[in-house]
Amino acid sequence: MQKETLVVGSEQDYPPFATGMTDATAGGFTVDLWKAVAAEAGLNYTIRVRPFHQILQEFKEGKIDVLINLAHSDDRHHFADFTVSHVVVHGAIFVRKGESGIRTENDLAGKSIIVLNADLAHDYAVSKGWEKQLVLVETSAEGMRLLASGKHDAMLLGKLSGMQTLRALGLTGIEALKAKAGFSQKFAFAVPEGQSELLGKLNEGLAITKSNGTYNALYDKWFGVYEVKEVGLSYLLKYLIPIVAVFLGIAGYFFYRWQVERAEAEKKYRDLYDHAPDMLLSCEAKTATIIDCNQTLLDATGYSREELIGSSAFELYHPDCTDFARTAFQQFMDAKEVHGLELQLRRKDGSKIDVSLSASAACDKYGVILHSRSALRDITERRKAEEKLRTLSTVVEQSPLSVVITDLDANILYVNPYFTNITGYSREEAIGQNPRILQSGLTTREVYTELWNSLTSGKVWRGELVNKRKNGESYWEEAHIAPAINLAGITTHYVAVKLDITQRKQAERVLAESEERYRLLVESSPFCVHEIDLEGRFQAMNRAGLNMLGLDDAGQICGMPYLGAVSPQDTDRVGALLREAIANGTPSHFEFSASGDAPLYFKSCFIPIKDAGGKVLKLMGIAEDITGRKKAEKELKENESRFRNLVETTSDWVWEVDENAVYTYASPQIHDILGYEVAEIIGKTPFDLMPPEEAERVAGIFGPIAAARISFTNLENTNLHKDGHSVVLETNGVPVIDTEGKFCGYRGIDRDITERKEFEEELKRSNVELEQFGYAISHDMRQPLRMISSYLQLIEISLADQLDSEKRDYFNFAIDGAKRIDQMLVALLEYSRMGRMGEPSVWIESRAVLDEALLFLQPALAEAQAKLDITGDWPRIFANHDEMLRLLQNLIGNAVKFRAAGRVPEINVTSKLGKNEWQLCVADNGIGLIPDQIKRLFQMFQRLQLRTAYEGNGVGLALSRKIVEHHKGRIWAESAGEGQGSKFYAVLPVPQEKK
Repeated sequence: MQKETLVVGSEQDYPPFATGMTDATAGGFTVDLWKAVAAEAGLNYTIRVRPFHQILQEFKEGKIDVLINLAHSDDRHHFADFTVSHVVVHGAIFVRKGESGIRTENDLAGKSIIVLNADLAHDYAVSKGWEKQLVLVETSAEGMRLLASGKHDAMLLGKLSGMQTLRALGLTGIEALKAKAGFSQKFAFAVPEGQSELLGKLNEGLAITKSNGTYNALYDKWFGVYEVKEVGLSYLLKYLIPIVAVFLGIAGYFFYRWQVERAEAEKKYRDLYDHAPDMLLSCEAKTATIIDCNQTLLDATGYSREELIGSSAFELYHPDCTDFARTAFQQFMDAKEVHGLELQLRRKDGSKIDVSLSASAACDKYGVILHSRSALRDITERRKAEEKLRTLSTVVEQSPLSVVITDLDANILYVNPYFTNITGYSREEAIGQNPRILQSGLTTREVYTELWNSLTSGKVWRGELVNKRKNGESYWEEAHIAPAINLAGITTHYVAVKLDITQRKQAERVLAESEERYRLLVESSPFCVHEIDLEGRFQAMNRAGLNMLGLDDAGQICGMPYLGAVSPQDTDRVGALLREAIANGTPSHFEFSASGDAPLYFKSCFIPIKDAGGKVLKLMGIAEDITGRKKAEKELKENESRFRNLVETTSDWVWEVDENAVYTYASPQIHDILGYEVAEIIGKTPFDLMPPEEAERVAGIFGPIAAARISFTNLENTNLHKDGHSVVLETNGVPVIDTEGKFCGYRGIDRDITERKEFEEELKRSNVELEQFGYAISHDMRQPLRMISSYLQLIEISLADQLDSEKRDYFNFAIDGAKRIDQMLVALLEYSRMGRMGEPSVWIESRAVLDEALLFLQPALAEAQAKLDITGDWPRIFANHDEMLRLLQNLIGNAVKFRAAGRVPEINVTSKLGKNEWQLCVADNGIGLIPDQIKRLFQMFQRLQLRTAYEGNGVGLALSRKIVEHHKGRIWAESAGEGQGSKFYAVLPVPQEKK
């Protein structure tokens, strides 16, 4: 359908065809002619003035409806339909007067040529191969000024436009050569392809302007200055008839003039009608009888005018589409117009013509259709092109390659299905995007620079890109990207065809990595890697092999016979293997001793390398120096012998069990310990040799150990001798792990500790009795001691008047000694009670016990103004609360008591939880310890300081040692010497707390 208001394009400053640089200043021959034609055709319009290349591009994009000054060309017929030409202008070569060596078009080779961008002269110059010589300008005035300034050699332009531009600019130093350029410009109005209705109106308007004299007047106005118009009959009549009219009369003059002009208009209209590019046909409305047709239709179908006029239009259509034509005719009668119907005509010889039909109705003043006016365009070639295009489209759509088409701004216009499969982007997501959405950042900037330099210079680019799929995965593509160039040599699009080579690149990478690994393996191998030719001589050897032979480079070994490196005793055996490998391609592995004085042994092989036909080309060999292994094997045999002798002569029982704790080995000592023979033990488990209760107890201990695959020591267990009596064993074991890290069982030693356990029980009973005796002594002696002290005090009081100072001192010494003995007995009593009385061990918070101890020590800490620092993690421990409280009081209290005079006490109490144990450290800056006296610290009644300097009875640290040992821990002290402070450590085991 035709727009209500047309957008009409006119170029800037192309006199005399177009003048003015803006919409408001538009003028020139084509502008005036358009206005006259539009008035005759009743068209509404707006004029848009732009540079020529811009209005041409907007016309292609559908933004402009009519171009009023477009020259015919084969390329432009692909997107535009033209009216009859309104002016034919020959091209000209403009040069500077007197300076140019250019006389004909042949002289333009290698010269710098100015042309209007996208003008027909531009297309012509490109077709001549002058593209690299061209200088593009936007207006003819710009080009003429540039030529007049002395730059460049010539300008190609339509002669009329060039002469008008020179006149307007007043440039006299430029002339048009008499020799014509090889192009001419047939200017016409142009509409988008397929707008046959608008095209018909414009042709009709042009015919009217030519018939009524408007065209001639405008032509004289704009071109008369440059061309001498041929005087014709109509021109003579224009001036002679008024003179004749004087003689013949006013009425005769007007009648004659009307007859002549009408005849001329009818002739011109008929010429236009007959030679229109489309087939034109008029039919009577009611019967569809053909009443007129143009010569174009007759030429296309092969019929004469007489054969068609008066016949039915439906007879002109091919039988395959007659029914459709009748239906379309009825639609036309209802709507009074149809557009773009595709039908088939039948030529006189019976062949088909594919046509596109558009028709409008000629009506009387009452709107009744009188006849139809149809335009039929031959689309046979277009159909063939479309079929070819469909074939190509099918190929592209089904191609196993990605195809992408972009505009010149790299906006994606088309992608094929394989593109969507490879990238993950749908067609809708890709269209309108820039291909940079695929960029992964892994392709270098230099590659993209090379790509665009190639495309912008009109060249095809081939290369590899690392792109990114929609899901972020990277992939490789081999891309062929080319500019799409139209018939005028202008790039319109870019087309990319890309092959996914990810798998190939991965294979190449794997191959390269494999080759590199092979090279590194050979070069870094500790083995002697070598090649042997078919003559049995060395060809090559790696560095390790050269080092084994004491050589500096491979040149020293090349050509040397392989058997020359083999000792005489092994030559025959290795030689037979060598000949077999060369002759039959049989691989082999062998060991041999090397020739020479030093005893060297090698493990080697022959690996035949064959061609595709199986023919042996050479041998590869890998030799390992096993001299050390041979020596180790010898030593191992000796060690095994020593170990076996040791195992079989020791009094301990050596054993091995598998992962299920089943004995797989037992040394002969099992007989001495449990009375069994070795064969009786194999296949049993350790628990089979224990009483049921003991087996259950030991299994509970051993189960977690075996699950953790850890070693164990000093696991005591009771076993039954073959004769039935009990035997206590101390078991130590380590897990057996094979070379692949698999757990295979345990290996260990059992020692008979029955006698030791009996001795320990006896010792324990003795210690208990000794503690009971000490308790009794310390408890029973306190009463007589208190009596002695009391009576001494009474005697002192009764003899007070008789005692001099010396005797009074004697009494004081005796009383003080009795008191000290009492204190020692109290301490001894407490020491004997430690571990025998009080609550059992429970889980307690170590920090809470520390806070309780500090509460008791607060007065002493405050008096000494001590600085206390507590650090570390304070865990829950399994211990006796009262004993832990006494331990902390003793250690921190000693740090306060044994402070250095004149020095503020600084005490650091640190807790540290290690693997299954808790470490307590109390450090101070006090008087320190003499290192060789430290061992006396933890003994009863041992003091390292005078009683007059520091009070105490020497029991506190002995008591601390007993507390720690009662909890199966250990305690010790460290000091750098007197005056340098001390550190006291206590370490207690922390079992796994059961939840």
